[in-house]
Amino acid sequence: MLKKKLQEQHKRAQFLSEESDKSRETAQIAKRDIEEVRQKLKEEHEHARRLTENFRRDVLAAESRAAFAEETLSDLQRKIILSNCDKVCSICLTNEKDLAFGCGHMTCRDCGSKLSKCPICREQIRNYIKLFPG
Repeated sequence: MLKKKLQEQHKRAQFLSEESDKSRETAQIAKRDIEEVRQKLKEEHEHARRLTENFRRDVLAAESRAAFAEETLSDLQRKIILSNCDKVCSICLTNEKDLAFGCGHMTCRDCGSKLSKCPICREQIRNYIKLFPG
């Protein structure tokens, strides 16, 4: 009877030893899997960091280009306004200049016909010259 118990205990010990070996093997496989996942996560994190860095650089470049474009647009608008200033009556600021005085200065006919002195040089207006711009 003792021999039988000893054999059972021996079988039980072998079974536990085999189970322990299987558990150890499963643990090693799990460790390898975890390490692979950790490595993949590290690579993905580095990839995401590079993408973020590139995105920030691209945004800064786009903002710089946009600022330059806005500045250029503002300059062009200013030039258009300045180029139109010599065409618009300096009194009403709406009508096109189409009347000149003997002194050479100009206004629109509506404003100029009411004047006796040039609004720019204050010289007496002696004659009016109709202009036909275009």
